[in-house]
Amino acid sequence: MQAATQTQNWQSATNPMGSSPELIEVQLASEKIARDLKLPPCPELVNEFSKAMADENVDIRDVAAMVGKDLALSASILKTVNSPYFGRRMQTTNMSQAVSIIGLQNTACLVSRLLIRQAFGTKTGRLMEDFWNDAARYSTIADRIAPEIRAIDPEEAKTYVTFRNAGQAVLINRFDNYGDLLLEHHGALGLGLIQQEKERFELTHNQLGYVLAKEWHLPEMLALAIFFHHDAKYFNGEAAASARMIKRLIAFGFLVDQIDALQSGGTIMDGWEMIEEQLLEVLKLEPDDVVRMVESCKQ
Repeated sequence: MQAATQTQNWQSATNPMGSSPELIEVQLASEKIARDLKLPPCPELVNEFSKAMADENVDIRDVAAMVGKDLALSASILKTVNSPYFGRRMQTTNMSQAVSIIGLQNTACLVSRLLIRQAFGTKTGRLMEDFWNDAARYSTIADRIAPEIRAIDPEEAKTYVTFRNAGQAVLINRFDNYGDLLLEHHGALGLGLIQQEKERFELTHNQLGYVLAKEWHLPEMLALAIFFHHDAKYFNGEAAASARMIKRLIAFGFLVDQIDALQSGGTIMDGWEMIEEQLLEVLKLEPDDVVRMVESCKQ
């Protein structure tokens, strides 16, 4: 019964924006991108997960067997379930039990998060190296602070942080001069970057991230958060009031960026003052919580 309920929850994580013109435009643009570009293919394991979760009678043991084929994935899931976040007195080495504890949706998020790096693994170069170094820092921060924020699901939030800039990896490998654009907009909220991407390349990394998320069977809610992930107005405005989880994911991403900025250069992120108050409200945090999180990430 638990597996069926989790599957229904995953399938029902659809767009809270309804059939708005904005959403329709996003979907049509993403379909064109998917047709025109050769994006990293969705791994077979992710496809298998998607099929399993579409089955209301899915057996946890079958899902555990899928994960068990990959030693790195198995180790990561066991590490997750035995972490302090789950508060277990006894550690488990049983994969079926681990998947049952984490849940199907969180297991699927974890699998996608671990495999996205492999999808771009054949691409090399200084810019890609810098991209993955940045991604590793964001991931480390997200791992540290996500369990402390009750307003979000930690695994969904960490998956969002991993995928939100994946479109940049596509652009890095498609356009030789994309790195110059990244340097111009480093440390800012990012709407300027998106506008410049559109003008120079007719593609934007948030569009590509949305397409990748859809191709990898992530929930529409998470995919939309990726599409709007640079738009501070999205969670500041009343129009987004119904999209509570999208707002929280976007806010969480900005919080990760702010902590990274303080750790890397000791200065606040450009535009932080504009979003801080609403961000704290959305994530149900106090200013002292952010200070504490910054300190905990330094340890």
